[in-house]
Amino acid sequence: MYALETHKECLISERCFSGGLMDLPSHVWAWRRSPRDGIEKAQFDDLVNLLVGFKPTDVRDSWTFSLSSLNTYTVSSMRCAIDSSTLVSTIDKVKWNKTLPIKINIHSWRLRKDRLPTRSNLDARGIDIDSLRCPLRGKYGDVKPHVGIVVIRGGDDGYCLVMHICYSMLLFAKMEIHES
Repeated sequence: MYALETHKECLISERCFSGGLMDLPSHVWAWRRSPRDGIEKAQFDDLVNLLVGFKPTDVRDSWTFSLSSLNTYTVSSMRCAIDSSTLVSTIDKVKWNKTLPIKINIHSWRLRKDRLPTRSNLDARGIDIDSLRCPLRGKYGDVKPHVGIVVIRGGDDGYCLVMHICYSMLLFAKMEIHES
């Protein structure tokens, strides 16, 4: 439709205005020629459908943020809008354990939201992997029963720290140190 327009810098008020029959909006097109059949006709029909219910006003154009009750954009209102649309409401607020390293807190949070990069989660997101077979159990299927075990190996000292995560409360149930 833009290609057919004779005055490409025209204002919306020059093409659409109120005051027609029963105060319905009227449209005045200034095209080089009428739209032809095919894609031009389809685009024209889409344009007319988009303009149904459109009532132009003399008010100066402005931006409003419809996700906030104040209609103004703030970072906190955007964060609330994103959180309400992406976070599951059954999950309580995450309370970080400040005595643990941040990596452990993030791992616990990702485990609780089922956001760990397990083979099944990667496959569900369309990422191509060699096999869905669990490398620890050698079976196909769900790996969640042992995904909460974190193994941290020491360098030359030969010690291995194994942490078991309690799934119901995401607390560390026990920590064991094994000699290798």
